[in-house]
Amino acid sequence: MKSEEKGPMARRKSKRSNRKIIEMVILFVVGTWLLVAALKAGTDLAVPYDYDEIIETYSKEYKVEKTLVAAVIYQESRYRPAAVSSVGATGLMQIMPDTAQWLSSKMNVTYKKSDLMDPDYNIRMGTYYLNYLLKKYNGDEKLALAAYNAGPGNVDGWLRDERYSDGGNLTEIPFKETRDYVPNVIKMKDVYQSLYSGRFQVKP
Repeated sequence: MKSEEKGPMARRKSKRSNRKIIEMVILFVVGTWLLVAALKAGTDLAVPYDYDEIIETYSKEYKVEKTLVAAVIYQESRYRPAAVSSVGATGLMQIMPDTAQWLSSKMNVTYKKSDLMDPDYNIRMGTYYLNYLLKKYNGDEKLALAAYNAGPGNVDGWLRDERYSDGGNLTEIPFKETRDYVPNVIKMKDVYQSLYSGRFQVKP
């Protein structure tokens, strides 16, 4: 009797176990497919890259690394040409209208606020500005990026302030936004180089 009673129970347990194994296999296959799809989508969506010819043209003209321009665009607007911040910074590289007007006089180009929505105009002006800041701070990328975000007036003030600098070397950035901005852009430079390495060789 005991062996006969255990037989049906064992078979039922075996069937339940088989169903669980099948369910686990299905979940594993579906999960793997979703993960691969997410990774593929993430390359294009989470880390977008566009306007390659424009970036190459102006990074070459103004001698700024393509990866730096790409990373600034990502950090500023996530590649949205119509982006406008709460304070009025506009376009792919989030240029303030006052800064754009000042840059236009140095670049000897006409300026209209609406031009900042144009990718070519915006990237040209933003890349020129990066070049200007890199020259101003003797190639110090961190200082140039801090100035791009907070303005060179603030950076110059921090460099003169012993609370934030040591012998002319910036040791602390008092603005949290800028303190986060600088390493984020530098990190994104490496990400772009890794993901899109074939696109960041500036042609001679």
